[in-house]
Amino acid sequence: MVASTSLVMAARRYCTATDQDEQGDVASYAELTSCQIEGETLTSQTASFHFQLGVQLLKKEEYRESINEFREGLKQAPNTADAHHNIGHALLGLQKYSEAIEELETALRIKPGQADSYNDLGYAYMKLARYDESIAAFEQALLHNPLSPTAHNLLGAVHLETKNLSAAMRAYQRALRIDPSIALAHMHLGHIYFQQEEFDEAISEYQAALRLDPTLKQARKRLAWSYIGKKQFLKGVKEWFVPL
Repeated sequence: MVASTSLVMAARRYCTATDQDEQGDVASYAELTSCQIEGETLTSQTASFHFQLGVQLLKKEEYRESINEFREGLKQAPNTADAHHNIGHALLGLQKYSEAIEELETALRIKPGQADSYNDLGYAYMKLARYDESIAAFEQALLHNPLSPTAHNLLGAVHLETKNLSAAMRAYQRALRIDPSIALAHMHLGHIYFQQEEFDEAISEYQAALRLDPTLKQARKRLAWSYIGKKQFLKGVKEWFVPL
């Protein structure tokens, strides 16, 4: 596979390469485009090429390059909702939340009802502390996909930010009923139990989080404090000094 730094140039070269040796290092990208190796490339094929290349770059977290490819494709097919969504998602990766909101709202105007776009929109609003709009976006995501663990989990995060512990607890519990493997949901649910001094429940959630992700330092420290809250000091000290 071509190194990510040369991915864009190599994949574009594939469309015009005529020599088999020249195609050798980019042949794995043949599926990215239906453009002809010889002859003129059609407009729709060009857009598809840029969009699919953008997706590959986005998976590699090459956010700026992926955005460039999606924008190139949008010149040919401006009403492609998925491209706007993917630009928004890449902008989230670059922490450009206001710009992400513009792209995600455009995606939803073109193609209403997309739960993934609402999830990303809600996340962007949350990062800007626009909590009411964030909650509304996640509720829209759940309207269109009630079984989205991502929406429930992020809705819990917003409620936790706004100190609505009961609503946060319900959201995290729903997320975990759908997908018990969300380590951060277990950890944050543990935080809620800890704040309520329900230490047994907190310990159970922190242990679940750490089984899924042993690197969660915050879960490990709060687990230690939960044992201390139960007057189990030796267990607390032991957990405190577990290497991460």
